[in-house]
Amino acid sequence: MPSKAVLKILNGENAGQEFVFDFNPTEYTVETGNRFQVINFPELSAPLLQFVTGEGETLSFELLLDDTLALGTKERPPLLKRLALLEKALAVDPELHAPPLVSFSWGQEILPQAVVEKLSKRFVLFNDEGLPVRVRLSLTLKRYLTPEQQKEAEDRHSADVSKLRLLREGENIFLLAAKEYGTVAAWRLIARENHLRNPLEVPVGTLLKLPPWRGPGV
Repeated sequence: MPSKAVLKILNGENAGQEFVFDFNPTEYTVETGNRFQVINFPELSAPLLQFVTGEGETLSFELLLDDTLALGTKERPPLLKRLALLEKALAVDPELHAPPLVSFSWGQEILPQAVVEKLSKRFVLFNDEGLPVRVRLSLTLKRYLTPEQQKEAEDRHSADVSKLRLLREGENIFLLAAKEYGTVAAWRLIARENHLRNPLEVPVGTLLKLPPWRGPGV
């Protein structure tokens, strides 16, 4: 028998509760991305892009909940009760003061830790009392990583060494910072390390010391 897709609440007052979907998704979409800041310099023909942060991985899919056996009855369909449980995964938990963490599995664990970013419901069939008995769901989950897990997964720091670079024709320390450190913000580090009074007037051929980059606050 095929495994059912399951969304499980991991923490908060509803920890351990599971939402088992009636029908498995026919497909799902995984998205990742980066966010950049556009920085314009009058002397450049095109703006520089400064990396700001990575976008968390998201998982999106559509599902169908169906309680057509409740048609013709005056009882409240179980569908609405199950939807209430699903909505708990999106609501702010009183213990956490934030939405709870969830996991999503389908035969195997696909997202061990995530948050429900978006839930869309389209009711398409109703009983004689006007209560919904069929709903199409669009669900978006965003992977959750603790700061420790993120640090372990990806170290964005440069090597713990300094190096020397000659400023070439057509370069300035802003371009050099973007090329060597991946961010224009590092120009201040170069200017401070090399005691540059005016970073806009550094002669071509100047030997510059490039120290290790430890982040914008350094």
